[in-house]
Amino acid sequence: MDISYNHMSSSISSSWCTATYLSFWSLYGNSLSGTVPNCIANDGQLSQLFLTDNLYDGTIPSGIFELPFLRYLYVDSNLFSGSLPSTISPSIRFLYFSLNDLSGTLPSFPTNSLMSLYGESNSISGSIPSDFVGIESLEVRRNYLSSSIPSGFYFDSYLKLLDVSSNQIEGRLPDSSSSYNMTRYIVSNNLFTGY
Repeated sequence: MDISYNHMSSSISSSWCTATYLSFWSLYGNSLSGTVPNCIANDGQLSQLFLTDNLYDGTIPSGIFELPFLRYLYVDSNLFSGSLPSTISPSIRFLYFSLNDLSGTLPSFPTNSLMSLYGESNSISGSIPSDFVGIESLEVRRNYLSSSIPSGFYFDSYLKLLDVSSNQIEGRLPDSSSSYNMTRYIVSNNLFTGY
């Protein structure tokens, strides 16, 4: 189902959830508001869910993060609040939740399951989980992350993009030259004390 870039301004009706066989939902770029109904998590075939650039508020239904085949979850540019689950389905490879009002900590993922996480401009705190090994893109600028970056994280051969700017991360700054695939490396406006 793709209704992207229209002028819809209502909420998602629970009647939409009767189609439990859809693998693709895209509601990009409307003015849809209200809360996202829990029944979306009943679509056990869902592999791609795009809610980007709307006016949804409230919490993101936790059941969505447990869907067994979901690979792409984009909920960025909304008004979501609350926190993310502590653990997320290993099927999710791309998680985008930038530009909301989410708090809590970053979730844990099974090693080598997550490829991209974009979560800029929220109120996420805590540290970067040590199990983010194998990730290719991590962009979490303008949050409240602290502690230090996990040992060996920079040296992961998969890592191409790292932007943790404007947080409260401390400790020594590892040599990024060892990450030979790195194309973007931004760690400004933190509390690093050495190299």
